[in-house]
Amino acid sequence: MDHAEQALLARAMRTTTIICFAISMSVPIYVAIAWFMTTQGPRADNVPVPVAYGLAASAGALLIAAAVVSRRMKAAAATKPTLGERIEAQRAATIVSFALREGIAVIGLVITLLGGDLRWCLGLATVSLVSMLLDWPKPAEWERLAYDPDTAPIR
Repeated sequence: MDHAEQALLARAMRTTTIICFAISMSVPIYVAIAWFMTTQGPRADNVPVPVAYGLAASAGALLIAAAVVSRRMKAAAATKPTLGERIEAQRAATIVSFALREGIAVIGLVITLLGGDLRWCLGLATVSLVSMLLDWPKPAEWERLAYDPDTAPIR
């Protein structure tokens, strides 16, 4: 890998990491909104239990979807013919999977706003952040993109 490719990879990873950080920082904002709404305003207690559990199940589905989408999109990224295409596909895979994980926290916020129970938002926000941290962009993942998919070393 030459110096230009290293610089391109470093720049792409840095930009993607900044985007991931921004997405992950929205989660504490959702928790703050939920906390404010449940402590300052009139308390809503009208969400039926099946609706809350249905929404929580959809958050679980998002968690699974994020893992599957991330894995498949990253695998597809490694097969692109040029380094630029591999980088862009890797970036898209990372951002899409983080957006799906952010959706988990949004669902927690919705359940909390509908039912007035802050625990929903806290729990689903925690799941969202932990899943983001476990799939945080790793330098080794990006360095593998520099190899031609036809001649890449087996890993």
